[in-house]
Amino acid sequence: MFLRIYGSGWLRSAFAIVSLARWQLENAMGSINLHLLIGHVDAGDTLLDAAIFHSIYSSKTGLIGGNFQARARQYAEDNAKSSIYLVVDDDQLIIGENWVQNGIECLHRHPEYGILSGWSINNEVPEGPGIDEVWEVPSSVGCPHFIRKGTVPIIPEAGLGMEDAAFCAVVHEKNLKTGFIRNLRYNHLGAHFSSISTDHWNRM
Repeated sequence: MFLRIYGSGWLRSAFAIVSLARWQLENAMGSINLHLLIGHVDAGDTLLDAAIFHSIYSSKTGLIGGNFQARARQYAEDNAKSSIYLVVDDDQLIIGENWVQNGIECLHRHPEYGILSGWSINNEVPEGPGIDEVWEVPSSVGCPHFIRKGTVPIIPEAGLGMEDAAFCAVVHEKNLKTGFIRNLRYNHLGAHFSSISTDHWNRM
């Protein structure tokens, strides 16, 4: 599992602390191999954050500069050891028990999908039609998402705001779908103002 922490700033750090505490509960049996991917934003406290998170959570930690969205995903693809892995952001708080196991099993049941994601409770995405456990959308990777290793071996770099569409386009080129898991919910703590733009990181 790869948790993306978007650099420094008190709001993003608070998100990360809450999220990591929840992941500790999810990983009570120690079955999740957690990597922290920290965006490097030319600030000394980013290095301090990395040291603190690493010492507290005893996880693998990587500082990633440049296009954080693409390079964090590339790190995940290159370093994943399992056939399915999970990428999640620091402001996405999972709801319910056995969240990771349920997501992995769902993707196994749906080989027609290249990516399946958790569904936010914050009304950012309307519920899909029907009653099936999954539904298809053009892009679903702004959410906690499960992906099979090798589906997107080389992560495309795209302009600001276009990263998710470019990523999913590679999945669709392989005739695979992208979508949401209806009963795999999470709370987007930064809903409607969280952004990769640092202008939003400390906004109340």
